[in-house]
Amino acid sequence: MPDPTWTPTAHPQADPLGLALHGIRFSDAVCCRSELTAPWGMSIPAPDDTVTFTTVVRGHCLLKVPGQPERTLRPGQLTAIGPCTAYTMRSARSVRQLIDWSEVETAAYLGDRYQHFRYDGGGEETVLFCGIVRPEQPLATRLVRAMPPAIHIDGWESPHSDLLRSAMGLMVHEATHIKPGGAAAVTRLADLLVLQALRAWLASPEVDHANSNPHQNQPQPYTWLDALRDPRLGHAIAAIHTTPQQPWTVETLAEHAGVSRSAFAAEFTAKLGDSPMQYLTAWRMTVATDLLEQNELAIAEIARRVGYASETAFARAFKRRFGLTPGTARDQAHAAHANHD
Repeated sequence: MPDPTWTPTAHPQADPLGLALHGIRFSDAVCCRSELTAPWGMSIPAPDDTVTFTTVVRGHCLLKVPGQPERTLRPGQLTAIGPCTAYTMRSARSVRQLIDWSEVETAAYLGDRYQHFRYDGGGEETVLFCGIVRPEQPLATRLVRAMPPAIHIDGWESPHSDLLRSAMGLMVHEATHIKPGGAAAVTRLADLLVLQALRAWLASPEVDHANSNPHQNQPQPYTWLDALRDPRLGHAIAAIHTTPQQPWTVETLAEHAGVSRSAFAAEFTAKLGDSPMQYLTAWRMTVATDLLEQNELAIAEIARRVGYASETAFARAFKRRFGLTPGTARDQAHAAHANHD
């Protein structure tokens, strides 16, 4: 049986960004199907450290996200919206009055993962499928914080159009016909859709210009994504992500970066805000938390897989970072998952 905790080994010629993003996941997907007839308009909150995604099943609508111009959404497109106070959707530009949610009919409420709403304005119908996911790991949170206000993908023009359209269709089906295991399926499909949106953005030219301020014509602060795309730092970060069990030192990481120890340490700290060893510890704790939540490996084995020589040393580092022991963290994670199920 394949080892579920396997991680790929970094290769000198591998893409640092792709390797660094390996294993990043989202969780706690909550989905909503809305059947709305014009005229309608609504304001939707987008909480901190979450990604909201929306696709039009039938009809069309206008989407306005803070920081971006209003645009028309049609079937076959996927939009992922980053954290913001709120964004608005409406049936037409002439609509000024937002829906009073007390007028919205809840057609179905299937557990805490899926809702089905109807609003009758008497006009043309639009059917929306929306969802919200939360980063499951600290590095996923950092990625969400780095994303633009919204990412738009045309499912017909995407290089992965078949996959994208199939995933969107399957998610709508799973959320509409909840069966045993449906919540897990919706969560994983939401995970896939959001990751696909992020991959499309990371591969787009706009990432290269993300640090330019068109209003001030001044460069913006160096970001975590810049580090992943950096030809030197990116390889060191990828090595940390893919093989946290290795006894990394500043010297060995500098070798991956291809620069001297002192130059590497200074550049890493200046650009990322953490020293190489602080970043390594944070990632090891990320992997450890995931292993504690996802399987029943002995804590001593988890300690070994994240680079600690003993269970005691691992437990001490874990408690210093999270304020609780690895065993308690595992119990709390299992209890939370049981409540969701």
